[in-house]
Amino acid sequence: MGRYSEAKIISERLDEYYRNGLSIQHMGYNRSMVTDLLLLLADAKISMNDWSGAMQAYKNLIDKDISATQQRKSSMGLCRCLFELGGYYHAIDSGKYALDVDRHYPGVHKQGRII
Repeated sequence: MGRYSEAKIISERLDEYYRNGLSIQHMGYNRSMVTDLLLLLADAKISMNDWSGAMQAYKNLIDKDISATQQRKSSMGLCRCLFELGGYYHAIDSGKYALDVDRHYPGVHKQGRII
């Protein structure tokens, strides 16, 4: 099964849970695991060039109580989606936010300087 099939199955299951008023936590996942699952789903959608779908997955993580590493990953993913969809100024803002997160959390890997 390819990434497209996996992403489609995960997306369909999530939609079914949400339609039934449930959340992923009902499946026994903790908050960090849910975030990691959403990041994997977004990455799979990027692999399929589904920029709008990936952007929505990343946006679902905005303003959530997630780790600095997860914040950076979601911001950088959102930055790439926005860039690919032509939202260049928003992409710059998202990228700047990701770099700020990187600077404020010493445990997070430092990214290179943008030239």
